Parts: sequence; C-alpha cells; structure tokens
Amino acid sequence: MPASLARNLERKATLIQSLARRYIVIASRLPEIKAAAKNKWVESRRAEFGQLKQTKKEQVHSAMHLLFQAMPRSSPSSGFLGSALSTTTASAGVPKPNRDAIEELFVELQQTIGLEGVKSWIFKLVEDSIRFHAAGKPMSLRHLLLSGGIGSGRKTAAKLIARALFAVGLVMSDNVTEISSNADKIRFSAGSVNLLDHASKCRAELLDIAFNHLDQITAGLQGFVILGDRKAAGISTIQGSSIYFIKKEPSKINLAPFTSNQLAQITLQQIASKMALSPDVTVELLQQAIENRWSDGERNSRGVYIAFDMSRYLLHELTDRKSVV
Repeated sequence: MPASLARNLERKATLIQSLARRYIVIASRLPEIKAAAKNKWVESRRAEFGQLKQTKKEQVHSAMHLLFQAMPRSSPSSGFLGSALSTTTASAGVPKPNRDAIEELFVELQQTIGLEGVKSWIFKLVEDSIRFHAAGKPMSLRHLLLSGGIGSGRKTAAKLIARALFAVGLVMSDNVTEISSNADKIRFSAGSVNLLDHASKCRAELLDIAFNHLDQITAGLQGFVILGDRKAAGISTIQGSSIYFIKKEPSKINLAPFTSNQLAQITLQQIASKMALSPDVTVELLQQAIENRWSDGERNSRGVYIAFDMSRYLLHELTDRKSVV
C-alpha cells in the first residue's frame, strides 16, 4: 500500500474515532442537559406566573383603594376609608368589611373563568356593604334563586358568594351548608350560607316553613339561602308557588353555559396546576381540540365537565409520552 494512502486512511480513522468519542460524551450527558434545561424553563415559567399574580394583586389593591375612597365620608373629620376599616363593634346587621379578605376574594374572581352574573352580584354586594357600614345602618339581604345546567358552576358560585358575605361581615363563616332537597323537613342555619340545590323537587309549603323559621331564629345573625335548580323554569315555579317569595322578592341569577373558549381556559388551568406546559400549548389550540371533539349540544349539556375530561386526557397523554422518552 502506498505511504500516502496509508496516511489518508489513518487520518480518516482518527477523525472517526474523535467524532465517536464526542458523541459518546454528549450522549452520556444528554439526560443531564435535558433535565437542566427543563428545570430552567420551569423556574422561568414559575417566575412569570408569580409576577403575573403579583401584578393582578396590585391592580386589585389599587382598585380597592379607589373603591373605598370613592364612597361618601362618614363625617367631615374622618375619611370613609378609616371608618370602613375600623374595628369598633357594630350594631347587629351592620356590615363589617374586611379589606384583606375582599382583596383576596377579588383576586380569586379575576382567576375564575365565567360566572359573570355572580361576579356582578358580588361586586354590588361589596359596594353596598361599604356604604351601609359607613352609615352605621343594618343591611338586609334578599335570598337568591340560582339557575344553571349541569356543569354551569352552581356550587362554585355558592362558595364564592359565601366568601363574599363572610368578607363583608354579614355571616359568621365562609362555609356552605348544603341542604338535601329530598328531606321531609328543611331547616336553614342562621349566620351562614345555605345551598338547597334541585329546589324544584321541594314542596312550596316546606320552603315557606323553613324560611319563616329562619327569620324567627336569626336574632342578629343573618341567614342567607341559595335555591338552585338546573332550569330557569324550575326557579320560576318555586318563586310563583311560594307565599314567602310573594312577600319578599328574592334575587335571581341565571348561569350561562360555558363557551368553548372558556372551557379551554379552564382546561389550561387544570393542566398548568399539575405540570409544566410548553408555550406551544395555547388556549386557541385547546379550544379547537374541544370544538372538534364535542358538539355544541354536548358542550352546553355537560359544561365544565368537558374541561375536566379534556384535562384528564391530556395529562394522561403527556405523562405516557414522558415515561416513554
């Protein structure tokens, strides 16, 4: 073999060996590099979400400051803000707004998808409670008739309303007492929020007895009742057949079905709370997937359970792919 050819082969072999060694080193370090890149991405995403949450909280804090300052002053010498946040003992039925609790509630309302009617009801409640507190007058509440289909958020709405009533000092607890519609005897609790779902199954005379009993045992503690039903017609039947509601008209909220965009946002929230997501996973992408998988009728009839199904499916798929990789 000529010497020149041997030298060329030797150089080629040396190059192949060096490349092979380089690839072996890279392959051995590849899992470590991937893990470091993933951790860095997760930390950056957490920082972004933390900053976004802090920004929302600052916006709510600023809005709360404007809300308190915009209300009338209780006296020429002391501003309304100081009056509304005072710790002096108030008369029975007079609201006692807690600014920190209201701010936390407003932050949660910003992060809650849908339920616009409930949010408007809560915002008005807070404004009214501040005015009544400044005037030192008791604030009466009208019970609530809440209608919405399966998965429309009736229980979530009840929990938010309970938090709002507790934040403004009109009830003693932010817990919701659920009452069975199949009970032979209905009793509502004073000082708390009572939820009677599927209320159209109850007889009107039982409801009248329960409401009259609640009014008698209140003794300075307001009891608030939410009657829920899947159909607005059921709520109208309750209102029309109840003597109590003829004398004391209740408030009414109808929960609209979630749109496909709102279901996509809820799906994204569900997934993001359990694992880090790529920036490629967007609300628009999830919305398209939901619209392709479920018809309008299915989305309207199942509501938020569509988002739960979608999030469980995606979490399962993403977990399987990670385990394979």
